[in-house]
Amino acid sequence: MQLLPSTASQKPISIKNIRKVENNIHAGVKYLSFVRKHYFSDPEIAPADRIDFSWAAYNAGPTRIQKLRRKAEKRGYDPNKWFNNVEHLASETIGRETVDYVINVNKYYVVYKFALERRERVLALREERERKAEEAKYEKALEAWRKSYANIGR
Repeated sequence: MQLLPSTASQKPISIKNIRKVENNIHAGVKYLSFVRKHYFSDPEIAPADRIDFSWAAYNAGPTRIQKLRRKAEKRGYDPNKWFNNVEHLASETIGRETVDYVINVNKYYVVYKFALERRERVLALREERERKAEEAKYEKALEAWRKSYANIGR
């Protein structure tokens, strides 16, 4: 994420030197959290929509998105839902950039989530195969020991 140094250094973000990657990421996360809590904390807004509104606000500005929500309500849209509601007003009023930005963030979130889940499944299967192979090795050694022990008594 990119924040202006002036935005990052002011309250409530208060993070200096955002040229450092860690500081920049920290500032971006704090900013998104601030926007979500300050502008989109209404219990009528579902948690997923709060996040979508926060991404839109990051891209277009929180007061602009608040205005679009009020305008959406006047036009019969649900002001508490981004997709298929406030996004239409955003597209009409400020263009596709913010709408596409929110779509892309959600799209990449889903892709990364599935990739991570798949990786976790693959790792779990690999660990299970390794565990079974190790058990088979011990079973084979135990069987060999049993046979050799049985031959001792003869």
